[in-house]
Amino acid sequence: MLKNQFKIALRNILRNKTYSFINIFGLTLGLASALLIVIYVKHEMSYDRFHKDSERIYRVSETVPLGENVKVIASTTMALAPNLRVDYPDLEQVTFFSRPQSSDLKIGTKNGYEERIHIVDKEFFNVFKYKFIIGSAENALSNINTVVITESLARKYFGDADPVGESIRINQLWGGNDMPFTISAVIEDMPPNSHFHMDMMVGTNSVREITEGRENAWGWDSGYTYVKVPEHYDIEQLNASFEGFIKKNVGENTDWLTYFTKPLTDIHLDSNLNSEIETNGNKQEVLIFALVALGIIFIAAINYINLVTALATKRSKEIGIHKVLGAGKRQMVRQFLTESFVITSAAMLAAGFLAEMATPFFNELAGRELEIGFLKNPVVLIAFISVSLIIGFLSGIYPAFYMSSFSAIKSLKGNAKGKNSLLGLRKGMLILQFGISIFLIVGSTMVFRQWNFMRNKSYGLNTETTLSFALQSNQNAARYDVLKNQLEANPAISNITTSHRQIGRDINSQELFNIEKTDTSFQSIRLSVIYVEPGFLEDVDIKLKSGRYFRENSQAETGTAVIINAAGEQLLDDKDALGKKVTLGRNSGTIIGVAENFHFESIYNEIKPIVFIPTNRPQGIVTLTTKSDQLSEVIGFLSETWQAFDPTRGFRYSIISDDIKSLYGNEERFLQLFTAVTGLAIFIASLGIFGLVSFSAFERTKEIGIRKVLGANTLNITMLLTREYLILIVIANLIAWPVAYWFSESWLSNYSYRTPITWWPFILATLAAVVIASLTAMSQTLKAAHKNPVNSLRYE
Repeated sequence: MLKNQFKIALRNILRNKTYSFINIFGLTLGLASALLIVIYVKHEMSYDRFHKDSERIYRVSETVPLGENVKVIASTTMALAPNLRVDYPDLEQVTFFSRPQSSDLKIGTKNGYEERIHIVDKEFFNVFKYKFIIGSAENALSNINTVVITESLARKYFGDADPVGESIRINQLWGGNDMPFTISAVIEDMPPNSHFHMDMMVGTNSVREITEGRENAWGWDSGYTYVKVPEHYDIEQLNASFEGFIKKNVGENTDWLTYFTKPLTDIHLDSNLNSEIETNGNKQEVLIFALVALGIIFIAAINYINLVTALATKRSKEIGIHKVLGAGKRQMVRQFLTESFVITSAAMLAAGFLAEMATPFFNELAGRELEIGFLKNPVVLIAFISVSLIIGFLSGIYPAFYMSSFSAIKSLKGNAKGKNSLLGLRKGMLILQFGISIFLIVGSTMVFRQWNFMRNKSYGLNTETTLSFALQSNQNAARYDVLKNQLEANPAISNITTSHRQIGRDINSQELFNIEKTDTSFQSIRLSVIYVEPGFLEDVDIKLKSGRYFRENSQAETGTAVIINAAGEQLLDDKDALGKKVTLGRNSGTIIGVAENFHFESIYNEIKPIVFIPTNRPQGIVTLTTKSDQLSEVIGFLSETWQAFDPTRGFRYSIISDDIKSLYGNEERFLQLFTAVTGLAIFIASLGIFGLVSFSAFERTKEIGIRKVLGANTLNITMLLTREYLILIVIANLIAWPVAYWFSESWLSNYSYRTPITWWPFILATLAAVVIASLTAMSQTLKAAHKNPVNSLRYE
């Protein structure tokens, strides 16, 4: 019986080649794209779950008031971890590690440069249990001047040789001098689905002279604190107790600080805070992709249902013959479900192959290293087959029951029942298809607008012709005047200045300042500090809102005058900063100017309150502006000059405008993925329209012939067959527009600075849907309209 049904199914599929191809091809694309999206979603939701006891590890972060708002910061002070160990002995472990440090390395005769060097405390490997390839967690950082490196870093510098015991020199680690270390252990590389990655770990006991001032500095956020709690621990009680902890350790006047915990496994998707270690994912965007995967499967399934039910009248005589020969309803249902499973199985096999082939391209779009791994991961294989078969069953069940219910006599006469109700169902499904497509077009347009807005928004300073590079060592900083004189001799270079922060990079740390109020009392606020040469603000074209710039070559102003930005001024109770006294520890100065707000880092973040402190000593980052048409020549000149200045270190520079554009890699990847799946969904929907119009033209062959005999031209016939689709698009817009508006508003609310929602993306989506549907339909209607009416009238 089953073998016979399978043969009949294959015969019917081959008899209707065009429609079978559309069904198989559409389902193949739908299943393949949905599989890739699901693998991506699964990867995003798996972050940090590889850690042992990951559900018991939490990060401690902080909030600080910023005027009427609250700033939430991922990083904390180095002082937090040791005090948590003392005050909360019931915590299993507490660990702290620094922000990533970049530094030049010297290993034997090799020179290198690494950007993921971290200072970690003694409990790091007790909280995060990485696999040790050489060495052990117990002894890894127990001795001073030792470092742990990853497997890939060991291979990079030592090949297959054992690196343990080898010497390595790190330059300017956390602002320190050139320091010698010994490699004590090698760990496996940190997995891609980790919210932080390290290549080299240095113990805090090895850099005690550097960290000494930071271990008790409660106002200086210099790294990240994690706690591991016992099983069944009341984490909310810990959060509630932080207020008393802060008052005890920091002081009574601590309204500027609160702490809270975040589960380790929630950080990647639910923690886009200020000063994150790396750029995290976005929970909302992952949810969007999951819904898009469902939408694509839904569109492909609708295509199948619409085409199969449209073919029902063509197959009515076949159904009638089967029933006359004794086939019951159950047997007919099995027959039609068999056809559905054959089509779905063919699509499933093709989809698995296509998804494997498309994975490298998808990884390039998503910026991930995903693999489907059917052979390595049988769970994925079983899930894929199960979902495919379920889709085949759900897609085939309605057409099977519908067609098996035809009356034998009416079927033989070609009068199958329910044409009007069936037509209404098909129209309803087409409306949903068009609605999903319009929603995706509006969504991708809004994503593009926001990405374009962020890339082109004015930063409030000169970025287009500005570049920067690091001096890389204290010795080079001491000889900076020699380098500066050589650079100033080039007429293509306009201004040269230094700062200790680089434009376009996050300003991670803040310090606590006391600022004088009108009544001579003081207000405590947290400001990001940037040490600059006196001419820095003018050289990079930062405008002043009030007051004056620093006076160049003025020793008197060094350490006694500061400039804050407008965001900093807004934190003051009286909103007037000029002339106010500022105190940081034992140092004090006067605010001589207020700079206009500008974006020193990504505009994903709100503008931070900043204080500029002048210094006549060269800082680590050199920033210079050039003439716009000579940028490439200047870069070549800089490289040659640097090689003569310091031949032992490579020259590394950044063009500020390029650095700024690179900040929006996540938005660009989201745009690329969203655009790709939008195009795919529209293409699959177009396949369905193509099939339906083709069948409609086939079914109305005689009607078209009569109309042509009565004088209808090609345009009339084309409009006859496409008009109903245009009406359905109008109805689909009424459904899709409110949903698309809600999505756009919800997604854009994640950004501090956002593009406005205007009417034209919605009109564009409508026009795109009309054009796509019309062109798809016309490809078949023109063919029908050009047929000889004599042949059409002969049609049976």
